[in-house]
Amino acid sequence: MSNTTTAAIAADLEKGEEIVVTFVDGSTLEGEFVSINSKGLNFRVEDRLVTRSLAKIESVARPADEDEDDDTEGMTTAELADMFETTARALRVRLRKLGLGVGKGHRYALTDAELALVRSSVEGQPIEE
Repeated sequence: MSNTTTAAIAADLEKGEEIVVTFVDGSTLEGEFVSINSKGLNFRVEDRLVTRSLAKIESVARPADEDEDDDTEGMTTAELADMFETTARALRVRLRKLGLGVGKGHRYALTDAELALVRSSVEGQPIEE
């Protein structure tokens, strides 16, 4: 996980909030957010404080509501690219560099902090393809 993505996560979460941590090996842990720093993510799982290196974390998200329909959640790359007035290809490259890529056929469900990060990235500099 990149430091830029880490900053977006820290800005978006509050202490005690429920999170789902996905690791690079594909495993997941659900817990309660405590803090994040340059060394790792601290969260509580069953009254036990757990610290994991940011390099071993693929993503951090809020648990999905069971009432939500996954087929309608999020935006396609083309829809997101239109929002930022860029091409889908250029946006995919930028999102992968920010650690926000979702893979072929999936939709982007970005938080407000992640959208702000993408917006500043798109407006700040041209992308190298």
